[in-house]
Amino acid sequence: ASGFKTKFSITPGAASPGFAYGFYPRTNGEGPKHILLEGDGSHQVYLLSPVQDKRLAYEISMVTDIGGTVGALLIRDLDGDGIMDVLVANNDDNEIISFTFAEDEQSPIQYV
Repeated sequence: ASGFKTKFSITPGAASPGFAYGFYPRTNGEGPKHILLEGDGSHQVYLLSPVQDKRLAYEISMVTDIGGTVGALLIRDLDGDGIMDVLVANNDDNEIISFTFAEDEQSPIQYV
């Protein structure tokens, strides 16, 4: 992947992006998966959403800037509502940030 910047001075491109996680926003999802991408040293989390009717085409958007190094993501339906919840580890501040997905097609991310 290219175009991802780190927030600190190291070799360009190192520590960003991090791991990618394929998932469905709803527990009963099907078709192409969405992808959440750890920004790692960029301090950001990215969402790659499949483009309808285009095989292997994705739109990328920045979900959140957590203000620290992005650690592992946990993607689960934590509250049993059928919609995935996401926990993001901030390795620099020892915090966990959370968000979930909304029903609204115009705004797929809802921050909690």
